[in-house]
Amino acid sequence: MRLPLFLYSAVLISSPAVSQTIVERFPPQGAIPGVVTRTAYPIANLMGRDMGQTITVGNAGLLTSFEIMLAGVIPTDASPIVTVSLFDGVDGKSLGVGAIPVPQNLSYQNQWYGFDIAGQGIFLNDGQQIFATVEMNQMLRPGLDVAWYGWAAPEGLQYDGGQFLIRNDCEMHSHVAGCGIWFKPTDFQGLSIDMSYRMTIDTSVQPHAVPEPLTWALMITGFGMVGAAARIRHREHAQVNQPI
Repeated sequence: MRLPLFLYSAVLISSPAVSQTIVERFPPQGAIPGVVTRTAYPIANLMGRDMGQTITVGNAGLLTSFEIMLAGVIPTDASPIVTVSLFDGVDGKSLGVGAIPVPQNLSYQNQWYGFDIAGQGIFLNDGQQIFATVEMNQMLRPGLDVAWYGWAAPEGLQYDGGQFLIRNDCEMHSHVAGCGIWFKPTDFQGLSIDMSYRMTIDTSVQPHAVPEPLTWALMITGFGMVGAAARIRHREHAQVNQPI
């Protein structure tokens, strides 16, 4: 018994894809001089404030690394760790988390620092908005800080794929209206600020698609017909070998 040709479509054969990485970042290369201004937002001195940046993804694939730009001065007896958490949108489900040990030679010459996140299996979709939050595990003495660098510009000339948000801790800022809610800060003298990020996406790796109902039906029918054909062949074989 031969199976209909369409049933073989249920068998998927894939070959290894060549890794193809794309770097998405803010600020972009070649920022307009005189328009975009570097701005530091200290992590160490947040005093109960969380902060984050919403980002619109431009390519689908596996997220392999995520970086932010840090600068500052830390004491020799401190070992601060910056934790970056990624979410599927503001207040969305957690996508992954990574720790960045701050080096002792940190300076005010801002540099990229990040972590390898490929093993966490974070698949991003084109147009998806993710939310990156940053916090540090210890407070530093006055005058010493670790700053997450961003860029500020007039409205309309800034990154249009997201925005910088902060949130007040309700335990420390219970008197503040709307504590615990993410909001856009307004203390940048009329400028819009967005924080730096750089992420690498392997576009050759795509999430496994969930079969549609029709595909499931074809697969089940195909498996059933394969089983039926096997039973028929078994019966025919048994009849041929019966003694006369």
